[in-house]
Amino acid sequence: MSKKNLVLVDAGWFVGRNARHWSPKGGMKRAHRKWIIRQKKPNPYMFVKACRKIVFNDFQYLDLRMTQLKVSPKFGNSEVIVCYDGINARQRRGLISSAYKGNRAILTDSATYDAESYVIHDLREDFQKWSINPMHPRHGWTGLYDDYKEADDLIAEKVLEAFENPEIENIVIFTGDSDIHQLYAWDLPAGKTLRISNVQNIIKPTDIETNNKIKMSQFVDWKSLTGDTTDNIVSIPGLGPVKAAKLINEFGSLDNIPAEKFIRYRVEKDYGYFWKSLESKKRDLLSVEEYASISSLIPEDLFQQVDYGSLIQANRVMIRLPFEMPESLTTD
Repeated sequence: MSKKNLVLVDAGWFVGRNARHWSPKGGMKRAHRKWIIRQKKPNPYMFVKACRKIVFNDFQYLDLRMTQLKVSPKFGNSEVIVCYDGINARQRRGLISSAYKGNRAILTDSATYDAESYVIHDLREDFQKWSINPMHPRHGWTGLYDDYKEADDLIAEKVLEAFENPEIENIVIFTGDSDIHQLYAWDLPAGKTLRISNVQNIIKPTDIETNNKIKMSQFVDWKSLTGDTTDNIVSIPGLGPVKAAKLINEFGSLDNIPAEKFIRYRVEKDYGYFWKSLESKKRDLLSVEEYASISSLIPEDLFQQVDYGSLIQANRVMIRLPFEMPESLTTD
């Protein structure tokens, strides 16, 4: 019997598709206008039928990509697992950063976002509305769900299991989340392959290294420095991907970077020419090097030191997969 293929799908892709379908020109929006809004007698049956067809088109598109990679279930030797975000999945990382994924929150006017208590919408309910079983959405596909885990954590755990399973030879992941790229740095067992696709294209580890000027083994440390705007994980002001790569390459890893590289200085009041960029609000912090070049000329009491070291370490905990709760945050 031939070795099996494991296909892991981040259900977050369907969240993006759903947003597109409900956009002003999207298929579900048009179906809603046609069968619900414009009808003298609304026809919910035809509306659900139209939406169900739209979702199945998404399934078929994914299956087309699987077919091109020779891992479609129709070949008889592939298992497809759709991994969903748990409704409480943000809460564990929310213990580290209350702002985690706050940019994606849907709140009432009076509500205040806190990732530690935030409950997300369950995508499986959307599938159920269209009479689709989210845990068996298509022949050969199954669903995987945990109330307190995100899809990328589930994917990482399944990859680790596949590494230990001699029956699985090829692993393919479909996701738009770049955090998953760190899996390329894992020790791949002999005889196995791992591919990550953004659905349109395979993302190769060599491309990641070339584009970001880092080694895959440095990916998590590099991303901990750059932050992640998608997940509302903030970085050090003035430290973008290029400067982060230079730091990582100079010192080898996050742990070897001198503490002063994580320090910035906030100016307590305006001070002439030196503060043009600050006065124009292009930025409000100085790097260690900038501070050193002028500190002898400016009274120290004009500056407030801001240390981002603990924030960067927290970023690494949140970014690394699969997520593990720090012992300091666990309860008996």
